[in-house]
Amino acid sequence: RHADARLEVPGPRTSSGQARGTAAERGYDREWQQLRDQVVRAWVREHGWVCPGAGVSPHPATDLTGHHLRWPARSAADVQVLCMGCNNRMGASR
Repeated sequence: RHADARLEVPGPRTSSGQARGTAAERGYDREWQQLRDQVVRAWVREHGWVCPGAGVSPHPATDLTGHHLRWPARSAADVQVLCMGCNNRMGASR
């Protein structure tokens, strides 16, 4: 084994095996990040660190993020707050 040997690790793939591209390439730009952060902060102020659940009951969560209900998300009404686990389930169910 050579010290300078490089292991190429493939990036994220869709269920059909196609490359997903970077977050920025998929439209998750600074505008999205600011909107997501604004919606999550407002949620936490009103409800605390609780995920409303997606297919599961509401539960405590410290990893809240925004799930886009419509894409591209242009307003707070287009974003649902979920924990990472629920957000991943929502993405997997598409």
